[in-house]
Amino acid sequence: MVTDLQDWYAWVETILSRISTLDHGAFIGRAAIPNSGDCYLATDTGQLLVCYVTPTWVDVTAAFLLLAGGAMTGDIAMGGNKVTGLGAGTVPGDSVRYEQAIKQALLTTQGDLAIRGALVAERFAKPAVGQFLRATATGYEGAAIPSPLTIAETEVFSGASPIAWTDLDLSGVIGSNAALVMLKILGQGATAKVAVRRNGDTDELYDIAVEGVSCGDVTVGEFVVLMTPTHTDGTIEWRMETSRNVTVDVMAYIK
Repeated sequence: MVTDLQDWYAWVETILSRISTLDHGAFIGRAAIPNSGDCYLATDTGQLLVCYVTPTWVDVTAAFLLLAGGAMTGDIAMGGNKVTGLGAGTVPGDSVRYEQAIKQALLTTQGDLAIRGALVAERFAKPAVGQFLRATATGYEGAAIPSPLTIAETEVFSGASPIAWTDLDLSGVIGSNAALVMLKILGQGATAKVAVRRNGDTDELYDIAVEGVSCGDVTVGEFVVLMTPTHTDGTIEWRMETSRNVTVDVMAYIK
């Protein structure tokens, strides 16, 4: 197997010094019993045949890499030389050009990446486990991945409760978005049932005989904790069995 161009040149010189006959024609026209040193080019098939030892032809066509097409059957040692004029890689398995690669000079020993065109001092700092890279006014830093749960403990209502489903806007605390909220309702009168649901929900979650995640009893001086999703604008609906003075706090929410 010819491994590179220099070897190929030396190989050709060796062959030329050993060729005794050089002929060409149709493949079928080759000598049936060649002698050592015979060389034959089959013009109809493009095959190059060489006889190293009488009486056997050896097809050496595959020992060369075609300038157009062809397939590699082994490694090529470039000897420190470049492959130039390479097309840009577009699909998995393609080679990539210099400008497409992440250059070794932009990698620290820890594997941190540098900003394109930045000084070494402006490299991204590798975050610790459980952190992500966050942009700051001066660069990038590792920051803790935030918890999806926000503790609010914020009062959103105080007064007489409604006895029919009524909107309650929580967007001032949780934002104008959908969220799962945990509400703490403090009673200031006789025991009464209270229920909450997503604004726009038509399911009747209120039931005088039910205790659940979204429905419960509230009485004077005691809390009931309920959970419900909000509408995409941050609103819910709520109602009570009878009108009572209550306070409603958003304890926490997830969005």
